[in-house]
Amino acid sequence: MAKGARDRERVATLGTSLPAGVRLAVTCRACRHQVELHEPEIAGQVERLGAGLALLEWGRRLVCSDCSGREIDVVVSGYQPPAADWTQR
Repeated sequence: MAKGARDRERVATLGTSLPAGVRLAVTCRACRHQVELHEPEIAGQVERLGAGLALLEWGRRLVCSDCSGREIDVVVSGYQPPAADWTQR
């Protein structure tokens, strides 16, 4: 398999973000307005835009609700393994 094909398989999407339990922190570069998306909000985006939409493309589509700015930073953080993966010590 070519390197480019492998890289495309590992692209983070809205759909892969949902079960991973991540938080998406979105910040407008112009006015510094910030929004954090967690599971319910990410699920809404998946329903509206599709699970296969790459996070990079999703970020390019965002528009600030405060100033209508289009230069948006997206940070993915806060991974939480599914409850079944937790073990007691």
